[in-house]
Amino acid sequence: MGGCIAQAFAANHARRTAAVALIDTTAWYGPTAREDWNGRAEKARADGFASMAQFQTTRWFGDAYRDRHPDMVRRYVEIFSSNEIDAYASTCLMMGALDLRAASSTIKVPTAVIVGEEDYAAPLAMAEALHGLVEGSTLTILAKARHLTPIECPGPIAAEIRELAARLKN
Repeated sequence: MGGCIAQAFAANHARRTAAVALIDTTAWYGPTAREDWNGRAEKARADGFASMAQFQTTRWFGDAYRDRHPDMVRRYVEIFSSNEIDAYASTCLMMGALDLRAASSTIKVPTAVIVGEEDYAAPLAMAEALHGLVEGSTLTILAKARHLTPIECPGPIAAEIRELAARLKN
């Protein structure tokens, strides 16, 4: 969701945007987005967050990361589970209706599109499409990472952000 907010801000506030890092995100979740996201909202309302924990963790983190860092995985499940269900469901409905393709094509500042190679939530194909929308953007694919790459791969994410900042100086 943060990457979607960043795209909308950059498109609507170009003069206030120096650069954009679009990490594990998309401009559009595809033709089945409404149905997919509505289903997630309904599941949360009907069965609660605990019923979604396994699904979420396998989307968020690669297998090796989950094995090496079970404490971090538990921490993010706790954070996820502490949300208000109605707020989460409303967010799902918003994400299902989201289509930022036209807006994102207007972004003209240095932009880094970064995605985990195994991201199931905003897959590589979506990152490639986003990269194609934002003229002059870079695309970085992080091997064996999934959706929460800033947690799973903080070093490479920091390096990409430093590189994006260096582009501003040139």
